[in-house]
Amino acid sequence: MASDEEHEQGLAESVPSASEEQQQEETEDGDQKAPAASALYEQEASEIEEELRSLIEKMSAVLEAGGPRRLLVFIKMELTCILPSSFPDNPIDGTLLPWLRELLDYARVFDAYLPGSRTLLRRATPCFRSGTGRSELGCYRLTWLIFWLAEHPCRYRWRSLLVPNSDHGQPQPQPHQVDQAGGLHLRLVGIDRPTTKILRWLIPPEGKRETGEKRLRVMAIVGPVGVGKTTLARELRCRLIMCGSAGGGFDYFQNNLMAQASRGDDRNELLLRDILSQVSDHGPAAPALSSDQSQPETMEMLVRLVSQRLQNKRFCESVHWYFIIIDDIWKESDWLQMKDAFPNDNLGSRIVVTTRFTSTAWKCCSDSDGLVHEMKPLNQMDSERLLLAKSCSPADGCPLPVKVKPLQEDEAEEHKRFASYHEEQAPHLPKRIEQALSSAFGDLDDWFRLPCLYMSMFPYGYKFDVDRLGFKLECEGLIDDPTILGKEVISGLVDMNVITCSAAADSKHNNLDEAETSQFHVNHFMHQFIASKSAEAGFGFTSATLHLMAAASAPRRLALHHPDPNIPSLLEAMDLSQTRSLAVSGAVTGITLNKFAFLVVLDLEGWENLKDEDLLHVCKMSTLKYLSVRNTRVSKLPKEIKELWTLSSLDVSYTHVDELPLEVFKLPYLERLDLRGTRIRQLPKQIAGLHWLTFLLVDSFETRVPDDATTLATVDLTQHPASFVRALGDIRWLEVLAVTWSFHQSTDKDYCKALLSSIQKWESLRSLTIHCGLGCSMEFLGSQMDRPPIKLTKFMVTAGRFARVPRWLDGLEDLAFVQITVCKQGKGDLEILGGLPRLQRLILGLDFIPSEAVVIENTGFHEHEKLSIDCPMPWLTFSEGAMRRLTYLQLKFCATPAKQDRVPSGIVNICRITQVALCYNAQYINSPSIKMTVEALWKEVAKHRNPIDLYINGIEQDEAQAVDEAKEYAIGSSSRIGAGATDDGASQAVREEATTAVLIEITEAE
Repeated sequence: MASDEEHEQGLAESVPSASEEQQQEETEDGDQKAPAASALYEQEASEIEEELRSLIEKMSAVLEAGGPRRLLVFIKMELTCILPSSFPDNPIDGTLLPWLRELLDYARVFDAYLPGSRTLLRRATPCFRSGTGRSELGCYRLTWLIFWLAEHPCRYRWRSLLVPNSDHGQPQPQPHQVDQAGGLHLRLVGIDRPTTKILRWLIPPEGKRETGEKRLRVMAIVGPVGVGKTTLARELRCRLIMCGSAGGGFDYFQNNLMAQASRGDDRNELLLRDILSQVSDHGPAAPALSSDQSQPETMEMLVRLVSQRLQNKRFCESVHWYFIIIDDIWKESDWLQMKDAFPNDNLGSRIVVTTRFTSTAWKCCSDSDGLVHEMKPLNQMDSERLLLAKSCSPADGCPLPVKVKPLQEDEAEEHKRFASYHEEQAPHLPKRIEQALSSAFGDLDDWFRLPCLYMSMFPYGYKFDVDRLGFKLECEGLIDDPTILGKEVISGLVDMNVITCSAAADSKHNNLDEAETSQFHVNHFMHQFIASKSAEAGFGFTSATLHLMAAASAPRRLALHHPDPNIPSLLEAMDLSQTRSLAVSGAVTGITLNKFAFLVVLDLEGWENLKDEDLLHVCKMSTLKYLSVRNTRVSKLPKEIKELWTLSSLDVSYTHVDELPLEVFKLPYLERLDLRGTRIRQLPKQIAGLHWLTFLLVDSFETRVPDDATTLATVDLTQHPASFVRALGDIRWLEVLAVTWSFHQSTDKDYCKALLSSIQKWESLRSLTIHCGLGCSMEFLGSQMDRPPIKLTKFMVTAGRFARVPRWLDGLEDLAFVQITVCKQGKGDLEILGGLPRLQRLILGLDFIPSEAVVIENTGFHEHEKLSIDCPMPWLTFSEGAMRRLTYLQLKFCATPAKQDRVPSGIVNICRITQVALCYNAQYINSPSIKMTVEALWKEVAKHRNPIDLYINGIEQDEAQAVDEAKEYAIGSSSRIGAGATDDGASQAVREEATTAVLIEITEAE
């Protein structure tokens, strides 16, 4: 039997295996069968189209005979535009045919509602009129089922979207250019500060290399396409090598190498082969691998070989510790397959990985007590300069690169010039940027692409709410269940950094408030890309892509957010009868609403030119399901709104409307009504007749609530009797509730019992928010709750006080967000909170001056990510290993008697902390206690091994972790060193590699 060593040194050249030959034969057989199957598909599709055309002709006959026109015209248009012959570019295959079959099945059922002769016309007419009878309801549902089928991906020729174009893969390297001084033509904008911070983490401080910093540690750089991950990683490597070159050798790492991950099934094997080839440069060549091995065997062998090379000291003269960059790792499983290749040599080795996925980043760091560095976008000025310089580079056929001015010179003039350029060119991006974004879009799962495309309908920078987006997508037939959008799609797009949580986008205002954490925005360059991709597919057009539409076309969706004098003339040439979704905002003019007769979704949020009389035209849109006049100057809804009998969502929030006409409560299918921010305080008793109403968002109301409501926010209970509060308990399916509560009610036993009784009845309650008046005692909830809602995920009480942490919180396994204030330091309080298995965010108010340190031990808080403490004196101590997942800490405090030992400590023990925020009243800045607390926090941050962003009253403290001048000079900017130093071969090669990164990567563009 051959030994392992002989096996490792097998034949290097691959030979076709038996399995490969069999696969080749199967492919040839499949190629022969394909034409036959295609012919069958075409024949069946032709038969389906013939039957659909017969149904369409029957509809036309009914219409010509004077039949009902309300939904019949709508369905006829939908069927006509989705006949197979309407999109010849799509081949009839196994994916298209099932859709056509299902469409035909519903069309046959719809045929039963049509009369066979003129004498039966009277019987069919009521089916297409408003009402809630059995036949009317069946016709209503059938109509929208057919409409939703019309939104199938096959309609939009999405083959190019579901499978990326061959030329839209990874960007190919372009010839790099270095000037005579060795510097780059394109300056690395905004990279010095993060590079310096991360180098502090990579390079052990003097005196620690032989003590606590010797173990292998992994850092993950995470962020979306276009934010600068790869460029930052390359700059780190460049500075390390150049620093070693300046000192006459590799002072920090013996092996300094970088490998690029690919996308194929063999990506991990190729990655380890690349690393092995680079490691082998320091010794004898690596043995070749046999071609008859299975992939698991090959991976096992490669892992062992790389590990042996990295820890084999025979191949180097000095201590052998390594620095490896793995660029663009994709899945958690990829890291699990290869992590054993990197030995923990206890010599201070480091690994840096870049990824778009937050979950993958944390998985890479989980076993090595590592750190995740989240890339932040450049400020607006730097971002615009960089994009302008790159978009005018010679590689794109534009003039020579624009000279980038220093920040302090002519900022206003340059900003104005870029804004003009951007407006004219949007959404066109330089070719290499578009290639990288296309690759990122192609990497998305099919489940995520449709909502992603729909987000191109938002204005740039728009903060969208998940719930409202879910309703719109459901009304358009693009998703079946809005709850899936928040649980799976949104979380997935956040993890892939396609969208960003708005609260996390600006660390200066990074609060843990529930309203902020539920808002998101699309990353800037991805937004521009999906706008052009949406137009290319015919999915939707924006103000910037309207000119791309062919003349006399019929746009399915329009989003007009930027004023353009050409919009009216462009719309005049289009067939708007096929438009099903329209969004208008800002100062756009020239929009004639009466031309959009068959809209399904109309979103006029923030449209400055909307007038009350325009709503009369809206009320003629008999197929409308979603209507929003949010944040407009509308002051009155017309009585004609009753004509919108298919309406399911009405949003009049933050308008001047002070009364709803009774006709609103005659809408039979209304599910969602948003009245927040209006002066409406009374709702008529007729609201109880809205049997489909499940979401009622109001500031206050005085009436009975529909029994099937699932969401109520925010209800002002201060104006209601205790009987009203008690009656809320009869809403059996309530899931989300937000209320206001007064000091008077907190002292009234009847009110307290009524609220307590209602809460204990809500078995489905997931979110409970109580906004209390100043000085409210909520102890009745803390001590008398016998049957808490076991499904509760969010419990938030603002301004109200508890004597101690409510004991009933213990055991709520789904609770993830808690905000409470306690009045004394109770034994076991932290144990209760720390024992909540899914708690991620905690806002804890301490309404007392601690008599002893509040110690947070290393037990509990296993999933905790963000912590905010509001107390007079933040006398906190974090034990070693406490809150191992905590990344954000906020301390709010005030002036108190100063004592040296009553300051925060142990922050250095929080292993994943990356942000610390201090908040206090600026007028007490000279208070001794304030000074002591700030100084203590500053020292804690300064000595922490992680690069930490410290904010004091919203202002970032750049010098919190400043290194000494000697080290700063040693690891300073590569461009400064390169301008005056003589490069050896290694540093020159790395500089050329960094230059290539600048020219082929768009990752620094944002």
